[in-house]
Amino acid sequence: MRNAVLLVAAFALLGCPQPHSDGHSPETTTTGSGASTGTTAGTDPTGAGEPTTGTEEPTTGTEEPMTSTGAMTTGTGGDSTSTTSAGETETATDTGDPAEPIAEEPIGYAALEGGTYGGAGGPTVVVATYDELRSAAEDSDDPLIIKVSGTIVGEEQIYVRSNKTILGLPGSRLQGVGLRLSEVHNVILRNLTIEGVVADLGSGDQDAITLKFGTHHVWIDHCDLRAQPPGEPFVVDDNDEYYDGLIDITRGCDFVTVSWTKFTDSWKAMLVGGGSGEVENIGKQRLTMYNNYFLDCLERGPYVGQSEAHVFNNYTRVTRLTGHTGNGVSLRDNARVRVDNCYFDHTLVDDDGMSPSVPIITGYSTSVGGPGRVTNADSNIFVNTVEPQIDGPPDDFVPPYDYSPIPAEEVPATVLAGAGATLPIE
Repeated sequence: MRNAVLLVAAFALLGCPQPHSDGHSPETTTTGSGASTGTTAGTDPTGAGEPTTGTEEPTTGTEEPMTSTGAMTTGTGGDSTSTTSAGETETATDTGDPAEPIAEEPIGYAALEGGTYGGAGGPTVVVATYDELRSAAEDSDDPLIIKVSGTIVGEEQIYVRSNKTILGLPGSRLQGVGLRLSEVHNVILRNLTIEGVVADLGSGDQDAITLKFGTHHVWIDHCDLRAQPPGEPFVVDDNDEYYDGLIDITRGCDFVTVSWTKFTDSWKAMLVGGGSGEVENIGKQRLTMYNNYFLDCLERGPYVGQSEAHVFNNYTRVTRLTGHTGNGVSLRDNARVRVDNCYFDHTLVDDDGMSPSVPIITGYSTSVGGPGRVTNADSNIFVNTVEPQIDGPPDDFVPPYDYSPIPAEEVPATVLAGAGATLPIE
């Protein structure tokens, strides 16, 4: 396991670690109008089995907690946020500093038990249309590095097979196209902008990124995920499910890391575990999240059930008041979540009593087996928020890997400088 500070420039073009070399040079392929670059050779296993399609995920209703405005806790954060006397939070300014060098490998669970290296060792293909992307992602489990060029528009999700790295070239985006990983392993998704994925277009639930049915060893890094354009109502045509979540991880997935990813303008950001009925989640669903930016997401930053999650150095910011009492890091069904050195900055409650999201909440009336358990809640900074709602004593969960969190007060500036699709991939 590399330490959090170990960064490697040699793979700046690939954005994925290199397995042991076998001395062979992989093929390089160009599809569509983009130009391709070669990849470093390596040896890596291939997955087995076709991805399962057409399987319905159970619908799980979640009751939101009723929250009093309570006393607000404040922290002394960095210079990136401030509050006016009228209670309005000024917009944080991106410093424009370059993002950190491209990491060789993820920190956390995706780096354990053999690691996650995606399509390293396979050829590279550049795709510029929906059909090209679908063919590249779905045709086989052979290692492949896929680079997305330009804007790709579609209305159906794409099933990503095992041993794939999908990289977004600067300025590229997937519009209305979700990526679905079902019964696969060893996948890296980096520098992708995905927006406007509608929940149900006749082929089942659709998120920007969906992990299901035992999918394992996945690294989602430096992505920019958005449900709808900024400022638009969260409820579309009286339907708060018009857009589903930005990332869902359910049905016994495992060894997942989400890093440097920006979640914006969504009712629901990220779900980990689809309810107490998913017994296949027990002992799995292990997740690491770090240096992510949640901006104006009303719920699920993330929402964790029957899982172990490690959340550190994330920046959660809420600037919109909708009358809906939402949540930030939320737990249920005996989930264990360590929350280290995060920064929560929420808009003040207004004169009509509308409340922002609760930054951390452990208990739900729907929880089976009791509320979730939080470790290290006191390490976080809470600015302009209602009180966290933490039931029960602190937990002592320690993740089984090394990591080096920065101080919570440094999180806003650091995350704003690097989160999202900011990598200079060529």
